[in-house]
Amino acid sequence: MNSPININYQGIDTIGLISRYSGTMTMIKKLGLEVFTPKRKRYNKTFQKIEHELKKDIKIRYSSDKWIPTIEVIKLPRRGNNKSFLMVIVRNTPLLFDLATHHKRPKDTFCMILFTGLHQPSNHINNESIKIMSKLLKRKTFKLQRLDMAVDTNNKTPIDYSYKEVFKKRLKPFSMLGVIKPPNGATSLYINEIKHKSINRILYYDKYLKQTKTHRQNNIPKNWKRLEITLTFEVTQERAFNFSQYVESIKFQEDLTEIKEVFNKSKIREYSNLFLNYQLNSFLDNRFLNNKASKQRVNSLQAIELFNQSESQFKRIYA
Repeated sequence: MNSPININYQGIDTIGLISRYSGTMTMIKKLGLEVFTPKRKRYNKTFQKIEHELKKDIKIRYSSDKWIPTIEVIKLPRRGNNKSFLMVIVRNTPLLFDLATHHKRPKDTFCMILFTGLHQPSNHINNESIKIMSKLLKRKTFKLQRLDMAVDTNNKTPIDYSYKEVFKKRLKPFSMLGVIKPPNGATSLYINEIKHKSINRILYYDKYLKQTKTHRQNNIPKNWKRLEITLTFEVTQERAFNFSQYVESIKFQEDLTEIKEVFNKSKIREYSNLFLNYQLNSFLDNRFLNNKASKQRVNSLQAIELFNQSESQFKRIYA
């Protein structure tokens, strides 16, 4: 099957920032954006995850009756025909409580801003959304707490229970504490407990099945699999990075080396950093969004190829 999707790119899929809630809402208002509380069903998995974190926390001050986790959504320009949203604000989780305690502030001082779905080859992101996102990524007081790096591959091997032990053996030492195979026939494998300075989670799943069954998309590669690596960062330290500081740092290069090791252990050896460099240039320098292709579809193959051919003096190579 011919597909308009190139699945050999590494890229950023999710970015999580920590900021003061009051300052975030002031900035959102200045940008003229609309904030609303979504129906629980739409974000049920996110609600379940943060509620699970609250139940695990045994500290009395995290009373589940008083401090209820909340999710707010910011409407950004749509990504083509994709109806999902790009920016989510999460409040009242143990991580945010700990941060407030560290700074001796009220428990509801901080929030987490999540930009999701940034590496979706079958969808396109409106360049106005990227410009809005860029303003927050470059803000020094918005600290980077989470980064999901993903690489797509064409792999005929099904992700079933028999593949679990193969995956565990390949991913040592990252998998030393075990690999989780979700129930009910889910085609995914998780490594949720990792003793590593930055890598917090590794997920391998069948992207084709997810896109066709959940999102009802067609004309995509049948053997499309995705490996996703979640990095988390300490935000209580005085030298915590904001996003732009991080990608300019030596630590980013060190983390990319660790991510490459995970890819190699997973037998993913042929992939390109072109899309990652394109993303970072677009996020941090909006001049790369001004060509015709990018104005229409930021992560289209046409826009990426134009970036690759560009000889602009502003072009940066990060990875």
